Amino acid sequence: NRKIISSKISCYSRTVPHLHFTLNQILSQMTARLFKQLIGLFCIQSSCAFTNIQPDVALSRGQVVVKHPSFQKQALPLNHGKVTIPIIGSSALYMAPAPGDKLRDSTGNRPSLNPTIINIISEALSLRASNDASLPMETSSTVQPIEVAIAAGKLAKTAIEKREKSSSAVKGDESSAFTQNESQLVAGRILGVVMRWNELEETLVEKVKGTPWVSKYGEEASFGVLAEECKDGECDDNAKVLKQRLKDDPLFRMCRAECLYA
Repeated sequence: NRKIISSKISCYSRTVPHLHFTLNQILSQMTARLFKQLIGLFCIQSSCAFTNIQPDVALSRGQVVVKHPSFQKQALPLNHGKVTIPIIGSSALYMAPAPGDKLRDSTGNRPSLNPTIINIISEALSLRASNDASLPMETSSTVQPIEVAIAAGKLAKTAIEKREKSSSAVKGDESSAFTQNESQLVAGRILGVVMRWNELEETLVEKVKGTPWVSKYGEEASFGVLAEECKDGECDDNAKVLKQRLKDDPLFRMCRAECLYA
């Protein structure tokens, strides 16, 4: 398209010289904007994909000047309507650096364990609502506490192994795998919640009931609690409704998992 427009500009310039200059200027600005968008696409593959850093593209004496923390400063000449991109050494200038969270690596902070723990608790709630006999998530007349603890430990172990597998799948991202201490912490917190379902759920319902604005605005589900659970004398009559809601509503289940963990 730029080639066609450029040829038309050349025709107009024979009769209107100033128009040739003006149109070329507009075209150069369009090129700069387009190049900025292209650089943005490259950024998706780079370490700045999840930051607010944007490349700075400007025109300077007939050249497109690109400034970006991940790139060397480059002056790209506009040559006959084309942007010439110099390749220095290899394509490393425009390709992503080694994967991984460079910002976190530079601070020494480890990734939060909470998202993984909440996901596992949500899965445990789903299994409990489904009465999965292979992984019992609550005690009964036929299920002993040790069986529940073993089943909860299996959920934690599976999640930890998945995290290790995903981190080793990409070179340079190995540090995102849980350490031994982190793995023990994840497993311990899962057991701490699963083995105290009743106590934690009673506390959660009481906290929600004791906060007037929650029932006023109908926000019980934001805390993973049924409105019926908060009505005096009806909490024990809604077990079936709660189980069905936990099976059918992943967001409700996730909210309950997060609040029970908290």
